[in-house]
Amino acid sequence: MARSPQTRPPFERMQRIHERLAAEQPLNCSRMAGELEVTPKTVQRDIAFMRDRWGLPIEWDPQENSYFYDGEVSSLPTVQVTEGEVLALFVARRALSSYEGTPFEQPLRSAFGKLAESLRGQFSISLDELSRSISFVTPRSSVADLETFSAVTEALNRRWTIRFPYRKLNADGPEMRTVQPFHLASIEGQWYLFGHDCDRGAIRTFVLGRILGEVEPGEEFAMPEDFDLREYLLSSFGVFIGTGEYQVVIEFHGSAARLIRERKWHPTQRLRELPGGSVELEMQLGSLEEVSRWVLHWGGQARVVGPSELRALVQQSIRDMRHLYSSGPLELAEMRQDLAEEHQQRLLEYITQLADERNQLELRFEEAG
Repeated sequence: MARSPQTRPPFERMQRIHERLAAEQPLNCSRMAGELEVTPKTVQRDIAFMRDRWGLPIEWDPQENSYFYDGEVSSLPTVQVTEGEVLALFVARRALSSYEGTPFEQPLRSAFGKLAESLRGQFSISLDELSRSISFVTPRSSVADLETFSAVTEALNRRWTIRFPYRKLNADGPEMRTVQPFHLASIEGQWYLFGHDCDRGAIRTFVLGRILGEVEPGEEFAMPEDFDLREYLLSSFGVFIGTGEYQVVIEFHGSAARLIRERKWHPTQRLRELPGGSVELEMQLGSLEEVSRWVLHWGGQARVVGPSELRALVQQSIRDMRHLYSSGPLELAEMRQDLAEEHQQRLLEYITQLADERNQLELRFEEAG
């Protein structure tokens, strides 16, 4: 079956129609349809939309068999939104404040500036008043290079395999990775790329900021229809995917218990009230590394009930910290270092003195002999 020729997008057609009418050139549907490579019916529908939905003063001249503007029209009303939508747009702009200072700041500021300018004078909402009334305090986003971000998003849209140098967290240097990109997500201020690692034959997670060179596009690939990021991350406490099956149970006391009740920490969570105002949080996870760090930040207000592997991870971290801080304050450690260096210097001087005295004794013995 032959494919029909690709026509211009509707807005582009309406822009051409507007330019013809604004130049006070009578517009005939048949002739305009030929220029736009569409049918006369399509041109008629575009004109009806511009007149009825946009309220443009388009009139029909039966003598000329053409349309014309019955009034001055400077530009097309390209954005049609309500005040509620403007408010939602502003809130979204404020929510993106965490990208200030990153390569994304200027493109975002420019895009929202153009939208705000196009809406100026149409609504009673004061954007200045909203700026003083609404704000977001969010974690700062990672500094990912805008060129890298653009290359990855283009590959996502075009379904291109990509190749790039990537340095893992504990690696000394980068290594080349070939990836079929599935999804790009910002999680707790960090950009992550989820995709199929062609060399390892499995889905892997990549931190965008650890791509240390050019992202090279490759051949197209077929996106798997069954990939769903929420489902993929269901067993993780963040972004780390494990293969285990752990029933994590943690008790929270004091103010931590109240904070735990106020938020949804994991899709599988269940809360159980305990005597004295404490609460028990239960989750099903596939790995324990991220949740062990999370438990530690609650200090003495959280206690791991199970599994034993999680208790062992937390206990080992506590032992490591105890060893790290067992030498006392930094000033005391520096004092000990200074004393050790002074002791070494005195010992060296004493040894040198003994050597000199021995040499002198041997010299006197030779002279006496």
